[in-house]
Amino acid sequence: MSRYRSGLLISIVFVCFVLCTFIVTRVSSLQNPDNKLLAVRENQEEATHIREGVLSAKQRAHGKLFKHNGPKLRDLAKQMAGPIEVVSDVGLVLDNTPIPGNPLEGATCNADAVVVGVTRGKASQVNEEGNFIFTDLDVTVEEVVKNNPLSGIEPNQLVSVTRPGGAVEFGGRVFRARREDFKPTPVGRRYLFFLKYVPETQSYLAYGNGTFELNDKKVAGLGDAPELRAFESKDPATLLGEVRTFAAAACPTNK
Repeated sequence: MSRYRSGLLISIVFVCFVLCTFIVTRVSSLQNPDNKLLAVRENQEEATHIREGVLSAKQRAHGKLFKHNGPKLRDLAKQMAGPIEVVSDVGLVLDNTPIPGNPLEGATCNADAVVVGVTRGKASQVNEEGNFIFTDLDVTVEEVVKNNPLSGIEPNQLVSVTRPGGAVEFGGRVFRARREDFKPTPVGRRYLFFLKYVPETQSYLAYGNGTFELNDKKVAGLGDAPELRAFESKDPATLLGEVRTFAAAACPTNK
C-alpha cells in the first residue's frame, strides 16, 4: 500500500509540474503580445558574436530602420533561461501597388534597384534600442535588372543589403529575432531582390514581400503577402523575363 501511495504521489507531482510549466509559458506570452518568446528550434542560423552596445556608424544607421516596441533583449535575458527568440509582426514592406493591375510591375517601378545575387556572408547586430536584431548581408550581384540611378551597380559587385531579423550572441547568451512575414536568407543561395537605397551607407534595404529565392525550377517568396503566391507559380526564367520587361519600360506616371 505504501508503494502504491508513493507512486501516486510522484504521478500527482509530475502532472502539477507540467501544468505549472504550461501556465507560466502562456502568461509570459500573453504579457508580451509584441514579443512572442519561443523556444529556439534546432538548425537555426549561426549567431554573430557581438559586444553589446558597440556598433559601427553603418550599423547604427541600419539599426534605425528596424523599430520595435518590445523590451530590451538584456531585460528578457533576466526573465528567461537559455536562448531567446523575439518575433515581430509585419514591418516595412515594398509598395507593390498594382500598376495598372500587376503587383510585379508595381514592385519593379517602386524599387530603387532590382538585382539577382547570391548571399556570400552576413553579420547580425542589435539596434540601438537593444530590443531587436537586424542582419547585413554581403551579396554578389549576378544580374542588374534595374539599376539605381543614384549609385550604379555592376555585375559581380559585392553590395551590402540589410534586413530585419537574425541571431547574435553576447553575455554568454544567444538571442534571435525574426519577422513573421520575412523568412531567413541563408548564405550561398540565389535571390531576386527588389531593393530600397540607403544613401547614408550606400547600402540597400530588402523587403519580405520583395525577396525571392531562385533555384533551377522554383521561385520561393520569403514573405507571406497574398500577391506573392502568384509569383511562386512561375518558374525563375519566366519571372525574371517579366521583371526585365517591366524594368525596361517606362513606369506609369499615375503610380
